[in-house]
Formats: sequence, structure tokens, C-alpha cells
Amino acid sequence: MTGAVWSVRELDIRYKPLRLPIPPPATTRLDGPREAARLAAAVLADLTVEQVIALYVNTKHRLIGVHRLSVGTLNEATVHPRDVFKAACLANAAGLILCHNHPSGDPTPSPDDHALVSRLRQAGELLGIELLDALIVTDPGGTPYYSFREAGVL
Repeated sequence: MTGAVWSVRELDIRYKPLRLPIPPPATTRLDGPREAARLAAAVLADLTVEQVIALYVNTKHRLIGVHRLSVGTLNEATVHPRDVFKAACLANAAGLILCHNHPSGDPTPSPDDHALVSRLRQAGELLGIELLDALIVTDPGGTPYYSFREAGVL
């Protein structure tokens, strides 16, 4: 008698090189919102729809990964905490900076933006992966941008 064969999925983690449109800081540390916003704005430059990325960092705040979480529509992009933190866990990240663009050019956060940041902060506390900041970018030059940390929300 032969046993049943189960069809399951195997988890395969792969890293591929990513060419960033601008060079990271010389130390590759993301110490503040301005340099993170500059990097995020370059990655999200000239898009006509909202996209959300996460910048993952190690304990020294050195950039270790960039993950595109969502491609949305003209004025919204759906993000679930499990997707944000799944990639963070797989990258062995100590912290993350969530970034998305506003194609309108206005970096003012929406009520949905505030709700997402609150959920991610709570999930990060539970998992031990700090949400360092959440940024809304509009311009490839890195300004204007909105930082939830600078605004005192985080």
C-alpha cells in the first residue's frame, strides 16, 4: 500500500539586485526622513497611480531591502500589515519605513493613511519590528514630503 502524495508549496526566498535610481547615502544609513523620502521619491517618480514600498533596515538603520507592496489606482493603494511584515521577517529587518506616493502632488495624509500607520505601528510593536516612519512623497527631488514621525504621529 502506498501513501498519499500531498501537493504543497515550498517557501523559496531569493534576493535579486535592485538598481536604485539614485545612489544611497555613502553609509547606506537611513537616519532621517529627508534621505528616506529622497530615495522613495526617486523609486516612485513620475507614477500616475499610488504605489507603496517599504524600506527595510537592520539594527544600524542600514538599508537591507526594498519591497514593492502595492500598486493601486489614482488615489488609493491597498496594503495589509501581514504583507508588510512578512517581507520584513523574511529580510530579517529590525525596522522599516513605509513610503507611498500621492500622484496629486499634495503630500497631506488621508484618514486611510492615518489608520494604516496606526495599524502598522501596533503590528510592529507586537512583532518587534519597529515602524520607524511612514512617508508620503510627491517629487523626485524628495520635497515636498510628509513624515508621520516629524509630524509627531509616530
